[in-house]
Amino acid sequence: MTTGTAGATRPCRRCPSSEDRSLEAVRAAVREQLSWEVDLASDEVRDARLDLCRRCPDLAAHTCRRCGCYVEFRASLLDKTCPRGSW
Repeated sequence: MTTGTAGATRPCRRCPSSEDRSLEAVRAAVREQLSWEVDLASDEVRDARLDLCRRCPDLAAHTCRRCGCYVEFRASLLDKTCPRGSW
């Protein structure tokens, strides 16, 4: 979680605090970014990772508070790991 200049917290390091993206908007952004990636995890690996993310206390909406990534994006990349070491 990031702390702004006024002391407010927000889950994403790069997004404005007023940004509240819908699940559909997040999935569209993830799909677009993944279209540029080469080494993707299998659907089974991605789904298992996302299962763990959904139970994580560092999940804020669609974003990991530890790394600032959309969890759906990070879980889809073969060479990425969980910043907590969960996968």
